[in-house]
Amino acid sequence: GICADVDCDDNDPNITSQVGDACDDGNPNTVGETIQGDCSCGGGNSAPTTTCAMVSTSSDDAEEEVASGRVDLLSSDLELGADRGNTQYVGMRFNGLNIPQGANINSAYIQFTVDETGNDDPCNLAIYGQAGDNAVTFSSTDFDISSRARTTNSVAWAPAQWINTGDADPEQQTVDISAVIQEVVNRSGYTAASSIVIIIEGTGRRVAESANSPAGAPQLCIDFFATPPDYDCDALFAYFGDTCDDGDNTTINDTVDNNCICQGTPTACT
Repeated sequence: GICADVDCDDNDPNITSQVGDACDDGNPNTVGETIQGDCSCGGGNSAPTTTCAMVSTSSDDAEEEVASGRVDLLSSDLELGADRGNTQYVGMRFNGLNIPQGANINSAYIQFTVDETGNDDPCNLAIYGQAGDNAVTFSSTDFDISSRARTTNSVAWAPAQWINTGDADPEQQTVDISAVIQEVVNRSGYTAASSIVIIIEGTGRRVAESANSPAGAPQLCIDFFATPPDYDCDALFAYFGDTCDDGDNTTINDTVDNNCICQGTPTACT
């Protein structure tokens, strides 16, 4: 039912928001907003900024055969792992991300689109970044990918089988590569205008669209904080005492406690 002086509109049974319930203040830069004591929506904390960039030109992705060092800039697809049994490196360059130097990287991934469904298993890939301040585009010079300095950090990825051509789903999304991106943006010579190169090597085979298919080209998406916050509860983007939503509609005045748990005060209203 509706409880006077607890629900925000006790004259309208269709509006049952209580103080502490989750809401959206319309600001894309905040998270964790809740109904306030005056029935307004607010109290949120700063959310990470999301930026995405797709490989946009043929020289911004490349394949290099490990054995010969031969580089292909014009392939219609990217074989991650091996092509016709020949292991290879795949390089991708992303521009226009506009991430400030030293920003705190919250999460990052690459989204691929399936070009072919010829899976070779087991498929075990390693993802690196180029350890450079502003990565240049690829050339047809032999060993152009493997000769680039790599980040100390790398991430292992064992993708599930890719079943349908054209899929761009979670199965085609890498694991979190934030540690790789963080190492790049922490470089003293890196700037918001810098380009970032990602390098993938490994065994097995997954076949993704390349820049030659612009709608399905690899896309790098990154969540970051320009000024790293010092949250008490990083997973909640919250400080102790912040308003939150505990998911229980029988409680009000939900706040984050000192154990990073969102808890509210029970109310007689249901």
